Amino acid sequence: DAVDAWCGKILAGAPTAIQASKEAMLKGLDEPDLATAMRAQESYPAFARWRRSDDAKEGPRAFAEKRPPRWTGR
Repeated sequence: DAVDAWCGKILAGAPTAIQASKEAMLKGLDEPDLATAMRAQESYPAFARWRRSDDAKEGPRAFAEKRPPRWTGR
């Protein structure tokens, strides 16, 4: 039940953010420490795509407007 709950929370996020998080986690495993991994994330392709995406703007906008986000995957 706990795994299903966590999966549901993760999958409720923006598809672009989920991709970026997965890429950062997998590539971060090769980094010597968390600080280095955090600095390196800017060079990860999925993270760069997410930062430029419509979804990156939609999250804060939906929060400010007190409504659920409408993710487009773009």
